[in-house]
Amino acid sequence: GNFQRRLSLVEAVGSITNEVIRPFESKISPNGMRQLALVAHNHMKPAMKEFIQTYSYSEILKKFRITGTQTTMAMCKSLWKEDPSVEYGKTCTSGPLGGDAQIAALMCMEDLGGIIFFVDPLSSHPHQADIDSLLRLANCGNIVVCPNPASAISMMYTLRA
Repeated sequence: GNFQRRLSLVEAVGSITNEVIRPFESKISPNGMRQLALVAHNHMKPAMKEFIQTYSYSEILKKFRITGTQTTMAMCKSLWKEDPSVEYGKTCTSGPLGGDAQIAALMCMEDLGGIIFFVDPLSSHPHQADIDSLLRLANCGNIVVCPNPASAISMMYTLRA
């Protein structure tokens, strides 16, 4: 009864995920698109790592020039190694040292198309003003922002379509 329904749901979600992570051809090269920023606060880094591991194999993230703050970019490079299909943009400094402001500057220069920013809602941040500015500018510029894993995963389905 209930167990079978749950198992059926798990199998259905698995088949949908397999469809999303299947390789595909992009009509635009990463160099021809705006950058996609990957940023994660310290307590959200494990979630970002899992997200990258799941959706990099799908080729979705690899369709973009990837930018982000220093530690998140280091994580990307350690996960993707020397993969020639990954194109990196600017590596910004750590968030508290101005990285969020650097990402906001990319947006102002119209070279940022989306932000996957796993915000830690349970910790205070010394650079909260920079975070607020980044999110305000994203709203002003109508830039896609995914502040948590659920929204980022949903965006992968949209980008794949």
